[in-house]
Amino acid sequence: MRNPYVSATLLGFEPQPLAVTPTLGVTVELEFNEDAHGAPIGRDSPEQEGLKLIVFGLEAALHYGRMDQNISKGFLSLGTVVPPFGVREVSETDHMGQVTVIFPLTNQLVRRIEDLRAGTDAQFRVGIRLSGLLTHPNWQNVLVPIVLDRLEVQRTKRDTSPTLTVSKSDWAERMLPSLQYGKWQIYELPLGEAESATDADHYIAEAFAQFSIGNYKRAISASRDAVEAMRERIAKSVSPTFGDARFTAEEKGRRATDAWSQLIQGMLEFEGALTSLMAVGAHPRPAELTVTRYDAELALSFAASWRRYLGARLTDTKGAQVAL
Repeated sequence: MRNPYVSATLLGFEPQPLAVTPTLGVTVELEFNEDAHGAPIGRDSPEQEGLKLIVFGLEAALHYGRMDQNISKGFLSLGTVVPPFGVREVSETDHMGQVTVIFPLTNQLVRRIEDLRAGTDAQFRVGIRLSGLLTHPNWQNVLVPIVLDRLEVQRTKRDTSPTLTVSKSDWAERMLPSLQYGKWQIYELPLGEAESATDADHYIAEAFAQFSIGNYKRAISASRDAVEAMRERIAKSVSPTFGDARFTAEEKGRRATDAWSQLIQGMLEFEGALTSLMAVGAHPRPAELTVTRYDAELALSFAASWRRYLGARLTDTKGAQVAL
């Protein structure tokens, strides 16, 4: 008796906009055939007639990129079958039917997919692990356990490639927004070449960590601490003298000092206003005030931008940047 053939063909590859976290849903059609070409059980091999497959387990994994011998390469997520698959008995006249598997992602994974995609078509593959029992009337009720460890979902019944391609336009214009990507942007702010600061950078890192897990009140408080940590450095900074030959060295120093003092005074005033704006994170808030993601995002953006600006502009008496 020839081995029967189980195939999985892609029917749909869609984001799940109602999910709380970014989620992709993959719908496949599972078939139990005599061969890879879809011949029904028993058509060319009469001894297979009456063969049944009892499926009781189905798991799936989503990967990015083309198929590789290393099954962990490109791994993104394990999937959940919805509705639950249950136990199915499939004979030569039946199809296993359609199965939808949802794959939860994270914002970080979506950004990583974007890095790997690099402006080209998105390429995925879905691997299914199927377990069950084979039985045949001539086997006197003997059940033979089977496990398919790597059943790759193919594009179509004619195109058996396991690489599921989404065009770059469809991915960028339709799927990314439904994956909650593009509703905000990540701005990377270079922190200057000054020696890493111990305090300000520590607080900014803490603010980002708290922001990432949804602890917005603590994110605001840490952002405020970062601004406070830079106050002393502002007061200690000076500017190089002007190079205008019309003025003496003493006049250059005085003019530079006056101008820089005005700039620093403006910084201090802005820092004070910024600190007050972010004070909600450090003090009990009124019952009617709810701290949201947008509040924390604004505070973190201000603190990081402030750190970037001061790191680039403040110098010490030797012209070196001031470590914040």
